[in-house]
Amino acid sequence: MCHLSHVFIKHQSYVSDKGALIPLSQAVPGYPPPDLMLEELAAASSDPAFLDYDSIEGESVLRSTYTQDLEYTHGSVVPAEQIMITSGCNQTSVKAALTPNIRAMVIVTPNNPTGTSC
Repeated sequence: MCHLSHVFIKHQSYVSDKGALIPLSQAVPGYPPPDLMLEELAAASSDPAFLDYDSIEGESVLRSTYTQDLEYTHGSVVPAEQIMITSGCNQTSVKAALTPNIRAMVIVTPNNPTGTSC
């Protein structure tokens, strides 16, 4: 079993005033998702506003939220314009190769939630 101490610490310190913690992973959990999550997913997946591609850099709200998390967890100030969200490392590598003047790249994966600098 892979021990992800950072994830376990975050899980233990989670305050549930925003609702139950929903575990997201690459593995299939042994229980069904909450009914509310299925209802929200059904509503979002049938909404035409969500049936289009987003920007190449990734969803702006997610990029902005990630910058806030970086500042909170690491004290790092990184503008959202310098963040790219991809669906996998292959896309990340291609985008990095095509990006001029790249100084650093951090890849965050489910097995490495704190990131690996490339």
